[in-house]
Amino acid sequence: MDDELLDQRFELIDDRFEHHDKRLDALEQVREDRADARESRHARAMNWTMVGLFVAEVVIGILQLAWIAHHA
Repeated sequence: MDDELLDQRFELIDDRFEHHDKRLDALEQVREDRADARESRHARAMNWTMVGLFVAEVVIGILQLAWIAHHA
């Protein structure tokens, strides 16, 4: 085989590896972005759950005070 032809083949293979490496990096970035978005939604849901539980606790406390005042 000709050395020049061999060099061209290696360059082609290197170009393919670089191309696939760039594609893998792009796919990993998309996956990380989706994971970040999922974590953000989860954190927001947890915050609203905590707010809901706090409101429920306040309402129960008010009802208990009203019940105690009514039966006192």
